[in-house]
Amino acid sequence: MQLRWGIVGSGNICNCFVRSLLINPDHHKVVAVGASATERAQQFIDKFEFGAEKPTAYGSYEDVVKDANVDVVYVGLLNHLHKGIVLKAIENKKHVLCEKPLGLNEAQTVEMINAAKEAKVLLMEAFWTKFFPAWNMIKAGVDAKEFGELRLISAKNGFSRHGANKMELALGGGDLMATGCYTVMVAMWLFGEKPEKIEVSGVHLSNGVDMRGNVILTFSKSRIAQLMYTGEADMSCTAEVCLTNGRYLVPDQMWAPSKLVTIPTKGERSEKVFPLPVEDNSPWIYPDASAMLWEADHIHDCLEKNLSESPVHTYKDMIELSQVLEEILRQSGVEYPASIL
Repeated sequence: MQLRWGIVGSGNICNCFVRSLLINPDHHKVVAVGASATERAQQFIDKFEFGAEKPTAYGSYEDVVKDANVDVVYVGLLNHLHKGIVLKAIENKKHVLCEKPLGLNEAQTVEMINAAKEAKVLLMEAFWTKFFPAWNMIKAGVDAKEFGELRLISAKNGFSRHGANKMELALGGGDLMATGCYTVMVAMWLFGEKPEKIEVSGVHLSNGVDMRGNVILTFSKSRIAQLMYTGEADMSCTAEVCLTNGRYLVPDQMWAPSKLVTIPTKGERSEKVFPLPVEDNSPWIYPDASAMLWEADHIHDCLEKNLSESPVHTYKDMIELSQVLEEILRQSGVEYPASIL
């Protein structure tokens, strides 16, 4: 089964995603690209070696989702544009993989999910982190209680190279929605529940969006996640998952890790390095972004099995995450304009 992809957008994230799809042509084929102008879409297409069958270039996003040759749409637009084009894709009976965050709040997220359920198409928020072998090993270990009960998660994400448009209030920007959300998602995923209490401090606002935040999520049985994110400076983006008899350490790049250190309370620590889909990731704009193939392959597997929902990032996961992110934004003092909600 080969999925026919329509790409909505022509920026860096779309570039990385398309380059990843080309690794596995048996499962994936790009048949359409939509940008703000046909010329821009064609320039994007010309960056890749598609062979004789080049994708169709469209000068609008809507033309992509209306293309009868498209099976599934990848949305790589700025946050404030997600809902409109996702709903239009669903209306045209297209499956959708949309970059995170799916919606700017719970209401938007629920609206898109309800539309997907009614149309009987698959919709998934693109949290590629869930498909990295390091995190899958941690998740399996936590669920199996390899080191006892999960007690504490600590995660931090510092990334200073956001594009200016990622930090604009009118575009649904801010550091939480850009990269801080990875720390929140991982904590909720591993604890397997929505937090009972959310506390936000240390917020720094600039032009109405959050540049920094510290979050404590309290889960059942007084278990906590201590999270920190910033767009002001680069930092070691580490994560520690602490259990009663040991811990897992992601030493860097927690949103896309290739290394995992396992540290039992008694016994020797071990380190494991996980290969990426291709050894040379230099053609990709973002670090290790060939791993975007893993989430695309997951969509392929879901559709091959006729699943209407991802079992890895479920609709319940998406809704509860949107609720928590919305509350963090509220406590941070970030208020998106009504025109984009």
